[in-house]
Amino acid sequence: MSGSTDAWAQALDEKFRATGAASPVALVVQYDVVEATTTSTYHLVLGPGGDRAVAGPAPAPDATFRMTRATADDIRSGRRSAEAAFLSGELDLIGDASVLIEARRALLDA
Repeated sequence: MSGSTDAWAQALDEKFRATGAASPVALVVQYDVVEATTTSTYHLVLGPGGDRAVAGPAPAPDATFRMTRATADDIRSGRRSAEAAFLSGELDLIGDASVLIEARRALLDA
């Protein structure tokens, strides 16, 4: 399912707000979706104060995932996992992977 990343961020933010989602760790994750000549960006602000999705770049993301529109559509629709895209080189991680590993551990312990 394609669509603008602004719409993706808005829909996800509405879901976060409706469910009262709040991650036990503070983390900012940015997503860059690359098309032919442009890059669309949104980011997640996760933490105990409530999770949010925001259109546009984050001032200082802890990690950034970069992928093509096709890869983003596949991940978003569930046709492909982010792990499979990462392992095949279609999803790039920019930043410190240890931040994500520690956040995952905290989420699993919560």
